[in-house]
Amino acid sequence: MAVNHRESICQRTNSPIYFPINSPSPNIGKLIRLLVFAAICFATVDISANETIRYNLLLLSNSRQANDQLQRTVRMNAWENVPLRTCIEGQLASFGLTCWIDRRVDANQLVSVEFPATTLEQCLQKIAATVGAQVGLVENVVVFAPAEQLASMERAAVLLHDQLSRASGDSSSVRQQGLQWPMLVTPTELLAQISRLWDVELQNSLPHDLMAKGKLPACTLATQLTLLLGGFDKQVVFADHKFAFQTLNAASDWQAVYAADELRPDAISLIAKQKTRNGLKTKQRSLPVDGPSSFHRKLLARPSTGPTRDRGGKLLERKLSSFVARDKPVAEVVEHIANNLDLQVSWDERIAESVKQQLISLDMKDIRLEELLAQVGTAARLSIKLSSGVIVVAPIEE
Repeated sequence: MAVNHRESICQRTNSPIYFPINSPSPNIGKLIRLLVFAAICFATVDISANETIRYNLLLLSNSRQANDQLQRTVRMNAWENVPLRTCIEGQLASFGLTCWIDRRVDANQLVSVEFPATTLEQCLQKIAATVGAQVGLVENVVVFAPAEQLASMERAAVLLHDQLSRASGDSSSVRQQGLQWPMLVTPTELLAQISRLWDVELQNSLPHDLMAKGKLPACTLATQLTLLLGGFDKQVVFADHKFAFQTLNAASDWQAVYAADELRPDAISLIAKQKTRNGLKTKQRSLPVDGPSSFHRKLLARPSTGPTRDRGGKLLERKLSSFVARDKPVAEVVEHIANNLDLQVSWDERIAESVKQQLISLDMKDIRLEELLAQVGTAARLSIKLSSGVIVVAPIEE
């Protein structure tokens, strides 16, 4: 914390900071003082450490959907001597999720574990513990990383997204792009690929490594950079219209203010227990929160749905008295249906953000849920079906 404090002083003042150094030579002492000053000023600078996040990465629709999926109650089969990557990727794919395994976690390590009926995230945490890691979420990507760095990586992504969003000044749309790379690509090559994909200047030489073939779903630039750089204990900040590469800040907490209707029903009591530094009145419509990403996600997640709960045929037969949508994005329409019926939504990663934002109009009365989903799918030229309490949205197979 002392280093961060000195760094903030370096940023605010034009005067050099001198430290008492005993030296027989004034020139040598002066040189040492200059080196110390330079080291402090060019060390990790966390320019948003004391600012409230204005553009919250966790409030993006794809992040909220992924977080909800992690809270689903599941029953997994026991694993015995199975490579970590093989099973994790297969399990998450069935929930429409993608994982990033940090370079410091052995993705080929054999895992043996049994699971009770619990949430998907708790199952993943149990798997991660067997390889000395933890599970987190950066936007819509499930991350396996060492416990010591995970919360800092999650925070770095939130800060960078906020910095980029403030610089653009446009909160109406968020640009998200998928990313995939071939076998044996190096981190520096992948960084160059990200630079070309987003048409931004990113110049940095990362330690040589050979990566397995992989891909990320449509996500923000902040997420892609944080995942890649975090494995090398680095992060990216954006200030003065340029990117800077820095040592990953060890802090994990960040601040945001939430509207009461953005949070799960029991969130107020959770916030009260956390004792936010701004205080809390239970009738406040805007609630300040200060904590790691895991705590923010806990407040935002909807209650999990059990695997044995009847969310199928009977629900599809349920009749709705009316449903009206005029020139609304299809993603908003689907989310509205899901929220009103306490359902989850899973978007196929092949669906582009532009498709999700296409406008549709519907005006129906006395319609069954199955018919409503079919009508929304027809209007959007998508396949929309209900499966085990999840509205599954996918491209129409030709």
